[in-house]
Amino acid sequence: MPVHDEWGISLTRLNWTSNIVNLVYIPVTFLTVHLTKKLGLKKIVLLGGVNLLLANWIRAAAIAPSLNANGKFALMMIAQERPPTPPTFAGNTVNPGMKSLLRALAGKEPIDSPQYMDLRDRIDFGLIYMVFGIICAATAAWSNFGNQTYGPYGYTQTRVGLFDATILLAGIVAAVTGAPLIGRLFGGKIQWAVRILLPIISACWVAQIWNVKPANDGGIFAVMAIVGICSFLLLPVGLELAAEVTRNAEASCGLLWLNVNFVGFFWILIEDHLRAGPDAKPPYNMTQALIFNGTTIATAAAITMVGLRGKQKRREKDVEKLHEALEDDKAHPGQHNVHVFIPKE
Repeated sequence: MPVHDEWGISLTRLNWTSNIVNLVYIPVTFLTVHLTKKLGLKKIVLLGGVNLLLANWIRAAAIAPSLNANGKFALMMIAQERPPTPPTFAGNTVNPGMKSLLRALAGKEPIDSPQYMDLRDRIDFGLIYMVFGIICAATAAWSNFGNQTYGPYGYTQTRVGLFDATILLAGIVAAVTGAPLIGRLFGGKIQWAVRILLPIISACWVAQIWNVKPANDGGIFAVMAIVGICSFLLLPVGLELAAEVTRNAEASCGLLWLNVNFVGFFWILIEDHLRAGPDAKPPYNMTQALIFNGTTIATAAAITMVGLRGKQKRREKDVEKLHEALEDDKAHPGQHNVHVFIPKE
């Protein structure tokens, strides 16, 4: 029995149990970045773990048979409201914080500041911000709408769960085996990873417009596997490029994940609204949502492909400092007990 029938709530209310996470994340992002700077990553992770533990106990209480539909819905909404900690790349420099990045994006940082961003840097970050938010939000929303997308065509909940699991499993395998190769193959030109992987991802989501049909298990599994592989490989590249153009890894990462949840909030509302009615063939199909999903991703990908420069300024600065250290090592032999390694361009 579908969850919304078991609980006695509408599909829209069921979707809100996922969408509340996106809504809460938006204001919490700035607080999380600030607390991470003040308290350190270890304490923030512990705080997040406590929140998750409490949320899971509240979820367990929400399925109590004695509760009516409204009570279950209310408890589940509360359990979903947890402030996640965005991933971060820790460098050797002191974290400049969110305010510094916002000033840089507004063009207010002094030109001699390490966090200064010229107009081209800001355009690059804007493109990364847009496409990262759209693709991650669409992928997250896809699992939310799985049964609503495939169910009208006769797919069971078990089969739909396997479709969604394919994205995750293929992505994890790709991340473990392929991520190190991305760094070695592209090195100082990781923007080329974007130019290769992004068109593949967008083509797959466009293909889903026609791929979701009865008795097409093989086609769906294949597309979901490709989406998982390319998306998991591209995700750290996007985070790294944002850190490169901003020279502010933690704050840029926080802003990217804020946008994922901001876009995801509206994405779920839009796709929920695009669900067909009971008189459609098949009833309650998500064809319009599939069209919205594929065309929006493809448009964002095309704009990014045209406009992205992706200059790795942070890496250039690192290489410059390494060259200086190498020259110092040559001028003062024996004073350093480490070998200075200069990465290939």
